[in-house]
Amino acid sequence: MDKPVIYVDEKGYQEMVERLKKLNAAFSSVNMENAKALSGDAKDLWRTSLAFDDANNLSAEIKELYDQLERVQIVDHELVENLVNLNDIVTVNYADSNEPLQFKLVGTSAKPTYDVPEITINSPLGNAVYRQPVGAERSFEANGKLFTITIIDKQADNIKEENFTK
Repeated sequence: MDKPVIYVDEKGYQEMVERLKKLNAAFSSVNMENAKALSGDAKDLWRTSLAFDDANNLSAEIKELYDQLERVQIVDHELVENLVNLNDIVTVNYADSNEPLQFKLVGTSAKPTYDVPEITINSPLGNAVYRQPVGAERSFEANGKLFTITIIDKQADNIKEENFTK
């Protein structure tokens, strides 16, 4: 089974690349410490064992991030009238509910300081509404259950990111 595409905006992609650089630097540092410890006294071998564990953990994290980067599709913020886009405030109705759900569609991880809940484009709901017109009925699967929604509204978010606490 193919792994799913990971949608991120340019900022999200740059964050992933920076994380990879930091992990590679940490991995190099741990390996240098391992080399020093191996050339030293036998009494320091326990430190080498711990450092090898650190190196293995970093290596696995680096491998996972490379795997994710291979599946990244960068999406832009172009405004297309009537289509749901990144940073839009979207309102949907679930077929089995009378209560609408409103959220902001984001390309990177959600920020807990925002007044409207944020849903990433990589979630089943986010993927279902992205680039769809208002009025579209879409189905998606989450946690083994099939959901059907109708997109009833979308608004461009005019609030600037710098207004939020980081």
